[in-house]
Amino acid sequence: MLLEIANCNEDSLKEVYLASKIYPNQINQLKSISELKRDLEIIPEIKGLYNKVAKNEIRKELVYIEFNEFVAEDRFVTSKYLTTEIEDIFFGTDINNINEHPFKVEILNIIKSLREKKYAELFPRLDDKKANVMLEVVTNENTKDDIFSIVTLGESDLKKLGKLVQEKNFSAILNAATILLQQQRETEADFHHKYEIGTYIEKLIREKLSKELQNRVSFGDNETETTNIQGGQDIVIFLDKNPVYFIEVKSRWNSQNSVSMSKLQLQRAVEENRRYALCTVDITRYPGKNDRYKLSTDEILPLTKFVTNIGDTIKPLIEDNLEAEKHQEKSIHLIEYRGIIPQDIIQRGNDFKSFIEILFTIITEKT
Repeated sequence: MLLEIANCNEDSLKEVYLASKIYPNQINQLKSISELKRDLEIIPEIKGLYNKVAKNEIRKELVYIEFNEFVAEDRFVTSKYLTTEIEDIFFGTDINNINEHPFKVEILNIIKSLREKKYAELFPRLDDKKANVMLEVVTNENTKDDIFSIVTLGESDLKKLGKLVQEKNFSAILNAATILLQQQRETEADFHHKYEIGTYIEKLIREKLSKELQNRVSFGDNETETTNIQGGQDIVIFLDKNPVYFIEVKSRWNSQNSVSMSKLQLQRAVEENRRYALCTVDITRYPGKNDRYKLSTDEILPLTKFVTNIGDTIKPLIEDNLEAEKHQEKSIHLIEYRGIIPQDIIQRGNDFKSFIEILFTIITEKT
């Protein structure tokens, strides 16, 4: 609509149009044409950078490109004009002391773009000084060890890293890699916890059993057909090669979340309620300074709780689905779900010593 009005600028109305505030600037304020300048295809990122560095909203002075023809030809702004202003501000502070420069982040981001001819031409002074600036970054006490780690990579890895850094979404890639690495470390630590707990349970149980029973009791990780019998459980205790108890081991790494159980684990907890326990290792409660991904048995045990008979709580949630799955062709049923176990329930669980007594009683009752 405003463009249509502006195009009605007849000779008889020129004086009126010159004084009228009918021309929008780029933040949608109406101005007279004498207050505005042409936008000669300024790069949007340059506008944003100028606003931040100069603390001046350049879009107040710029008319929308569609209105350029109404502004005098000698009133215009280009990307080069803005970058010259930006460089003047940058070099107003000692550029060689980059680590203390108020616009360090902005300068380094520009330097990363200087490999493109367009940006090298827009920031010639920075392009000329980039080697000195980067040398100052490399020798910074806070980052030099990290940089040394990078430059000592093998040639192949260094090239891969160099290509990744050039990706526009490098930060997202780095974050994803960090998350993946953390997940891998947690998975490896989970296996460690399961092994330590399983080994310790076996040791304590065997110490309490008679010699005759010791020969009849075995643990899941020693059974060749454990996978099918376990149904997803981490530790299975056998008596005369028949399963008598199931233990699911979970590690908690984040205080914002509790542990969860898969559909199969929830079902097994209900089906084997009296001989099933959820064991949790709450790493968030570890008070020590050692690597939390490599805790010893003595460090793991105080963090461990066993929730027995948890199937009583789970059953009301899934019993209808268990019944529906028996008639899958006729009944609507859920094929995948998870259960979140609140920390209140977990913290009311048994400690290691109490659980061993419960487990010993169950085993001996079966004999």
